[in-house]
Order: sequence, then C-alpha cells, then structure tokens
Amino acid sequence: MTTNAAGNEVWSLYANFDVAGLIFLNCFDHEERQGTMGALHNDMFTDPDGGVFGTWSPAGTNSGFNSTDSYVTATNSFGGGLTGTALDPSFNDSNGGGWAFHAGWYDASPGTMNVMGASHKVAQIVRSANAGYYRANLEIGFKISNTTTALFGNAEWSIGAVPAPGALALLGIAGLAGRRRRA
Repeated sequence: MTTNAAGNEVWSLYANFDVAGLIFLNCFDHEERQGTMGALHNDMFTDPDGGVFGTWSPAGTNSGFNSTDSYVTATNSFGGGLTGTALDPSFNDSNGGGWAFHAGWYDASPGTMNVMGASHKVAQIVRSANAGYYRANLEIGFKISNTTTALFGNAEWSIGAVPAPGALALLGIAGLAGRRRRA
C-alpha cells in the first residue's frame, strides 16, 4: 500500500505464481466476504450531462496507470498497458465503488500472448484513508504457454487495517450475549 498526493490509500492487487511464463486469461467470480471496498475513481469518461463517473476500465485512467484511479487490468505491465482488458457485462455494482458479486475481467486480445511474470498486477484500488477493512475471494484463469488447457486458482485477498483479534472476540461475545437475552 502507498499513499497518493490526496492522502488516499493506493492498493495494488497481484496474482503471484511459483513460476514465470504463464499466460493470463481472466479473473472472475469475485465474492465479498467482509466490509465495503469503497473504491475511488478518477476516469476521463463522462456521462451525458458532462459529469465524470467511475469505471473499472484501465483505458479510462487519466495519464495511464496513475495513483488516483481504481481499475482492473488483464495486461502485463511491460507492454500494451492500457489496452486489452475487457469487463464482464455485469461487472460494475450499483454505485461504482466496488465489483458486483461474481464479477470478472479478461484479456480481450489473447493473441498477444499475455505472458505473466511470477507476479502479475490484476487491479489497483484507491480508497480514502479511513475506508476500513475489506476481504474477498477471486478466481484466476491462466494457462501454460503453447497449450490450450485452462488452469484455475482461487485466492482470498484483503485491503485495509485488519481488525484486532480482541475486537473480533468482543464482537463475538456481544453477539452471543444479544442472542441469550432474546431467547
């Protein structure tokens, strides 16, 4: 995590592998587990009334990959950069601040042979400094170079300060006490 000039947190989400040279295919099946993502956007896209709205497309980031916009990416950082990423049709949630349940994105130009390093950036999430804790699951599809068989991995990821174990225990005790009173 870094901090941008506006004091917002900038989180980069990477898919990490034991080996380099795999081909990225897609990320999908996003499932929120805890908290609210609270992503901020600084797109160059405008709505019909002239206002700016947030999209997750990397093609909309101002001045390329920057520290003021949240985006997802399917392309590697050493070529192409802003092109080649496509979003599933139901990707955006109703307020643009997170991803819809089971959302995904993919490499729209797989002929470019999107070779991944051992660490492959798949998203950047910009949030206010007090946005809180967020945890989710995400699937990633990839393949071995010169093959046609897709392989899949599952990852749990989180951003923000992790709640202290004592606070979680107190919440659990409060929940049990509340149940006991109602019984």
